[in-house]
Amino acid sequence: MTAESIVLLVVGILVVTFVWLIVLMSVLFWFFRRQSRWTQLAERYPAPPGPVGTLHRGQTVKVGPVRWRRSMTVGLGESGLYLEPVMSMGSLRGLIGHPPLLIPWSEVRVVGPGHIYLLWECTELAVGEPKITSLTVPNGLLALLQPYLR
Repeated sequence: MTAESIVLLVVGILVVTFVWLIVLMSVLFWFFRRQSRWTQLAERYPAPPGPVGTLHRGQTVKVGPVRWRRSMTVGLGESGLYLEPVMSMGSLRGLIGHPPLLIPWSEVRVVGPGHIYLLWECTELAVGEPKITSLTVPNGLLALLQPYLR
């Protein structure tokens, strides 16, 4: 084999690997959207352009069964609860399909104790009336949400 053919082979392998990674990521994010019911949330609670309220970046929350480890921006304001996955910024938004949400406080209610990780004290919230999905937050974040909840 010549050096040129080895280079072409390596470049070909890299391109195929990159394409497979993109396909795999797309399938995973589609699965996450489906399991968390993010699509239904986005249809019902679209956020206006730009973040809303006081922002708390890098939060760990669980939407349905999908855990967002230190990757959710949570905004608290009079207009509602703003949620935006960190990875949805910029050009990746179309790939992962998790647009930001603005959920009115009237659509959020406390259900009871929940869990994200085994030893964390968390609370589960129901989103939507009727319930679309659950949102589980650490109790530290719940304390910030408490003034807005009915």
